[in-house]
Amino acid sequence: MMKLFFGSFTFTNKLIIDLIFKATNLFFIVGVFMSFNLWFSVNRDVPFISIIEFHDLGLLSVCVSVIFVCLLCVNLIVRKRSVIFIMLLCLLLLLLLDRMKWQPWVYFYFLVFCIYLFQKLKCKSSYFYLIKYLLGTMYFWAGIQKLSPGWMRIISGYSGIYDEQVRFIFSTFPYVEILIGLLVLGLPFNKITSFLLISFHCVLILYVFRFTNNSIIIPWNIYFIVIIILLFQLNQTIDFINPLKQLKIQLIFFLFFCIPILNFTSNLDDYLAFSLYSGKIKNIYLVFDKKDIAIIQKEFKSYFLGKTERYKDKVVVKYSNYVKSKMNVPAVMENDVGMYLKHYYQTRYSEVNIIFR
Repeated sequence: MMKLFFGSFTFTNKLIIDLIFKATNLFFIVGVFMSFNLWFSVNRDVPFISIIEFHDLGLLSVCVSVIFVCLLCVNLIVRKRSVIFIMLLCLLLLLLLDRMKWQPWVYFYFLVFCIYLFQKLKCKSSYFYLIKYLLGTMYFWAGIQKLSPGWMRIISGYSGIYDEQVRFIFSTFPYVEILIGLLVLGLPFNKITSFLLISFHCVLILYVFRFTNNSIIIPWNIYFIVIIILLFQLNQTIDFINPLKQLKIQLIFFLFFCIPILNFTSNLDDYLAFSLYSGKIKNIYLVFDKKDIAIIQKEFKSYFLGKTERYKDKVVVKYSNYVKSKMNVPAVMENDVGMYLKHYYQTRYSEVNIIFR
């Protein structure tokens, strides 16, 4: 299939390195513009949750976002370490200014760009090995995280799936992802592995189209398909030398493979531990007093939940729905975010509570 598509075109080592770099920039730009309000809205409805204090937070964030996107565009033309370094500094600043930008696709692209700062690696296949390693790590830990009971609850919630055969197929997803991760980590890309990976991402894309409105992950999955195709071409054009003999690569490998373990023992952000749609992440609910209903209607009316037995005299807002509607990205739902939101809305309304459930 791939030979039919590319014909006799030759993919050299250098060309594949360049194409992966350009693809990362291109799909990052697409993701930024699909979540436009997250990056370019000065006075947005969803508050900036900043790790550092700054007076004109919204204006600074938008200015840095403009510079960041311009640098991504420059990267489409040239690949210079100095440009990549400045671009990564801009991205780090944006992440410090706004916790809502801590999305899994932003994290993954960030790590890929970090690889391109290693210009002096002795073995050129180190680039490909590290990108392959990132893919494998993501698949592996995404599967481990989905072993939680919440995985099937979230699937049923999205699509109303109750048919036993269909439920069985989805119940195998965690094990499929773990297997894919181990295959990617341990083996070069061959036809079977590449076909399995591409099929997996096509299923995810079709699922998003059919059952959810989480369109922001569609370009991310298309990006993975592009990377898989390029790495498959690499397997046929050069001998893949295992760079794990280098101490630097060994340290990178074990560091990032072990970091997600901290999610089970500490407060490591779920998205940074590749807990992708696992169902184990608790939702944030804003609970307002009914006396504030006239004030909050303008902002939250479309996001009120129905009456609940537990909160009969309260107004409950599911914050993830609110964020998704306003910025087209899933809400970051960590304890520090919840505490910030509680303080933020308590300054605007007489009484508000934050519930994690």
